[in-house]
Amino acid sequence: MKTKIATYALIPIILFLIYSLVMSVKGPIDEQNRIKKTEDAIIAKLKVIRELQNSYYAANNKYAAKWSELRNFVNQGYFWIIDKRERDLGNGKISLRIDTLGKVPVKDSLKNLIAGWDINRIEYIPLNEGNKQFSLYVGKKEISGVKVEVIEVKDTDPINPLRKAKNKEKALRIGSKDEATLVGNWE
Repeated sequence: MKTKIATYALIPIILFLIYSLVMSVKGPIDEQNRIKKTEDAIIAKLKVIRELQNSYYAANNKYAAKWSELRNFVNQGYFWIIDKRERDLGNGKISLRIDTLGKVPVKDSLKNLIAGWDINRIEYIPLNEGNKQFSLYVGKKEISGVKVEVIEVKDTDPINPLRKAKNKEKALRIGSKDEATLVGNWE
């Protein structure tokens, strides 16, 4: 009789220990999955921002220094359709004829790229509580004696503890304040 009582008394303790063991293994796995899901969403948005900035640069010969400039470009801007024709005149001379054929709204040209994204919230980090924004830096840097435009778009609130270390120097970003590049640091 005493053994039955002891057995029944141990069952909740055993179940609690099993639950604790499962949760101690499952918790870190769930956290890693949450970090990966969030970082994948951030990377996807950074890729969209990179393509939007490339398009802005192609149309304006500079990067958008403010989020509002980028939004206005997508919502109200146009790409001009031009025809360039060169003709060799001989003696090292070339005739260049440029003809404007029309214009196409940026929103229509980039509709596949921006599908699923709210352009009016392009600066906000996805899956982030508190509406944190990406930092946006556009400037000029002298590289090898030539002034070039540089751009950096960076996650200001990394979810991954490894990316938070050392003043967020490994936070997800595209571009660089020191180099003329638009490569993402995850690539």
